[in-house]
Amino acid sequence: MSAITSAELAFGVTFSGKSAAVHQAYLSSFLEDVPVAAFEAAAAHRECSKDALDNLIAAHAIPLGETRVTTNEADFLKWSHLPIPATIVPYR
Repeated sequence: MSAITSAELAFGVTFSGKSAAVHQAYLSSFLEDVPVAAFEAAAAHRECSKDALDNLIAAHAIPLGETRVTTNEADFLKWSHLPIPATIVPYR
């Protein structure tokens, strides 16, 4: 399974409300049996929408605990509730 698919499943678990703990247990069990392929640089150089790229950036940064650096905070507003500190760099 693609790491992106794994991230999408984890995103769904995060927003599954009261059932999140149960869904997380199911997902963890499932991932023990299914190998997850890394998102490699070659895959990053494929054409896709800007919104899709923003989602990938956020999904990649979360487990790494990395800081988002952006000139357009609006691109990441839907991720503002997640524990990623936002650094806004003014566009010059």
